[in-house]
Amino acid sequence: MPSKPLPDPDTVKYPLTDSQLLLSVSDDSHSPETSIKTPFALYVEQFSLTGDLKIDNQHDPPGNGFGIFTSELYGPEVTPKGCKIAISGKGGDGNHPNGYDGGDLQIYAEHIDPSAAEKLSFYSDGGAGLNRDAVTGQDTGPAGGNGGNGGKITVIISSKFQEAFELCVRLYKKLQDEKQVWPRDLQSDADLLVAVVNQKEIGKAVKLPDSVKTKESMLKTSRETIQNDIYELFDNLQTARNNLTGTIQQHISVHGGLYGTGGMGTKARGPSGAPGKVEVPPQVYRLDQKDKILDGNVCFAHPTQCRMLLDMGNLLWFCGTKEDKARASVIFNRLARRLAFLGVSEKEAKISQTKLAQVYRDAESSLYILSNGDKTQEPISFSLLRGIKNEAEANLASLLSGNNSYGKSQENVPRGSFKFYEGAIRPMIETLEKAEKTYLTFLRGEMDAQQKKEAIRDRQTKCTFRKGLVDDQIKEEKNSLTDNFDRIQVSDQSIKPAKESLLRQFDKVKDKIKLSTSVSFDDLMSALSQIIFVHGSAPMVILQGANLANTALTKLESDSGIKVKRELLLREVKDMSGTIDGLGEGFKVLKDGGVNFDDPGATKLRVAAAEMEKLLGEFHDVLGDDMVKEVKKRFDDYIEIVQQRNTAVLGYTKAVSLLIKCQTELDSLAVEQIDITRQRYDELGADHPTMTAFMKKLYTDSIHTTQNWLHTMQLAYQFVALDKENYIGKAMEGFKFSQFNASTLGNVYSKLSTQYTSYKESMGHNPQTYKELPYTIPDRYVRSIRLGGKDGVVRTVPIPVVPPTGTPNPFDGMIDIRLLKVRVFLDGAKTSNGYLDITLKHQGTETILNRDHTRFDFQHAPLPVRFKYNMKNPHYPDHDTVDGDIGSATDETYSKVDLVRNDSIRIHMEVDTSY
Repeated sequence: MPSKPLPDPDTVKYPLTDSQLLLSVSDDSHSPETSIKTPFALYVEQFSLTGDLKIDNQHDPPGNGFGIFTSELYGPEVTPKGCKIAISGKGGDGNHPNGYDGGDLQIYAEHIDPSAAEKLSFYSDGGAGLNRDAVTGQDTGPAGGNGGNGGKITVIISSKFQEAFELCVRLYKKLQDEKQVWPRDLQSDADLLVAVVNQKEIGKAVKLPDSVKTKESMLKTSRETIQNDIYELFDNLQTARNNLTGTIQQHISVHGGLYGTGGMGTKARGPSGAPGKVEVPPQVYRLDQKDKILDGNVCFAHPTQCRMLLDMGNLLWFCGTKEDKARASVIFNRLARRLAFLGVSEKEAKISQTKLAQVYRDAESSLYILSNGDKTQEPISFSLLRGIKNEAEANLASLLSGNNSYGKSQENVPRGSFKFYEGAIRPMIETLEKAEKTYLTFLRGEMDAQQKKEAIRDRQTKCTFRKGLVDDQIKEEKNSLTDNFDRIQVSDQSIKPAKESLLRQFDKVKDKIKLSTSVSFDDLMSALSQIIFVHGSAPMVILQGANLANTALTKLESDSGIKVKRELLLREVKDMSGTIDGLGEGFKVLKDGGVNFDDPGATKLRVAAAEMEKLLGEFHDVLGDDMVKEVKKRFDDYIEIVQQRNTAVLGYTKAVSLLIKCQTELDSLAVEQIDITRQRYDELGADHPTMTAFMKKLYTDSIHTTQNWLHTMQLAYQFVALDKENYIGKAMEGFKFSQFNASTLGNVYSKLSTQYTSYKESMGHNPQTYKELPYTIPDRYVRSIRLGGKDGVVRTVPIPVVPPTGTPNPFDGMIDIRLLKVRVFLDGAKTSNGYLDITLKHQGTETILNRDHTRFDFQHAPLPVRFKYNMKNPHYPDHDTVDGDIGSATDETYSKVDLVRNDSIRIHMEVDTSY
């Protein structure tokens, strides 16, 4: 006998019989029957209406409401006659001569097409009073029934017009700023505006100026013309937005019911009844009108449904395909806009005593939200929703900066090996399977009271465990902050002398070097100092320090005690083409912007990795003559140090962004933990929506933990196999959110393990081992180290890895190189005890070539290695020496790192040293 199908986990109904509340994040639209019942509220993402929805209110007083709260409302536009939603009062009858009042209808739609609005009407009229019949046996006939009062209708909408309007206003303000150079400084704003205003819906309602129909036409238009066109456009968008609001207002009917006429008696007609009144006029306002939202009476966001939606966004982000990440970004942005009225914190928002706050308090029982019962504080709904909003905003910033759902980009690799993570994750999947069994037992209604109490205790434990994981990530990002700060400091110490050395050498042979640009070589090198480059997994939008709102930074510092050095945050990025001419234009952009070229956080020039190789190739062609080979060597050294510094600036900014993300998640977990420890959870029925969402969260937290480690496992595989493929995304291609379960992640795990086995098999043999492969540090760095040996200054030494390069490459012809040991011998050094003690730090930036000579760039935490040798017998260890071991050919606990592209050398000063 087949088992009873489980309820849709993406939809929660309560009560299970005679439901009054529906919460859903399903991709499928909800389309109710033609008749509706009250009270009822739908919190959904898609709502389709292709027929009338009607009910005659026959309660006195009404007290019954109907609410549709959706992201998308559509359907009326395809119907011949249109649709209506009516919750009018029933007319009077013999038992109740007075007409009934209209009911309470609330509509919230983040998007409704104008063509749908034209065919959609809303009614909450009072019922007509009864017209009395003539009677015999009494002089005066019976009085007519009174008309019922009109009900209440409130509609809150947003639209694509509003989003485009906001973009126009933002761009117009920037065009008014004389410091902003058009079109150079505003290309990204132009890109976004063109993409938004050329949507079909906007094009049908708004006449677009020719200048904004394509990015190319926009960038060719003069500043004065584009200002006028943008002004005209936002004026037209404002009109279209207001027309949409006006259309809905015109299609609302709230009227008092007609009075009933009195009946005739034997001598006289009875008096007519009184007509119904409209005590509260209908209201239509927009989501961006915060004052009206806070002074309104519509609970348009439900914390349980919004949490379900955030979980869906996180899962899509985890899948990692371009399509899934795009869907995740839409969800995060949707939540951020929906909940913007809540502000960053309770203290900052100051909305606990608003009318909306009281409406939420009063409605919590009907929405089946467990009230915190304290009217001096904001309602628990606000606290939960704000945590969701802050998480969504932090997630969106992290996603758009190119990170996966755990704050790592494809270039970030863990220090553990693939085999290490493969072994560690298997027990986690088994734990997830147990959590899934508990969840399914609950969904089937088979969980008794004792099991429920155990689940609640488990949820508290899981919540504490999740907080521990987030705390661990905060520690990791604090270390990243420190590591990147150290990298910036070390690189900054090296950039100036490296540039001066390069320019001195250039001056000796400048007559032999012909540049295609009028910009001087000195200025080109200044521009090169500000370049960052991105690879195949380039972020959709580069993370900028300006995106880290000052309020979020201040809150991070206050809550965590972390002090952020704002001067190191990347403040702006501009694109450039990968040519010497493009670099010359980039220099002019920076110079015109007043950039301080010695400022680590100054505006950067962004170029794609392939374009960067092209640019360096051009320089090598120009510097190709043997007579200028020393310039080429110093040019390569300079580029390495510059890239090291700018990568660290990006890393510092990203670490701050992730710390904000982690802190918002901690805040949200703290609210959750306070919420679930309340005794009232013990009293909930198994089908209560709070309990259903609670059990779902218990399960999704287990999923979240397993996902985290699977992502790490994939990164470890990509690093060892030099394979950029997203196998997690492939394994989950086409999956439906509601079908996601432990088996899904088990399949991902099996796919990665199988892929690793295939990789090992394709190798054909074990890697070859080279012993004591020498690399001679160039004289200019020897001189620098000699000075550093006396004053304790750390020195960075670039080592050539990838051609073209002007420096001899001892690894030429080798691929997929991994280091097991590193030693540094400094001939001529002297110490008081006869031993030289050195710490080398692998800065964590790696470039590796695979068999096809495809370049792979990776980033990991810096790796310090200590090496101490006896200066009389440098190649023979004794009881006081320390070898420079990095890895092992046989131990698979840690991943094997690549060549040290940039190595810092620190000579220990515990003993007297001269060099």
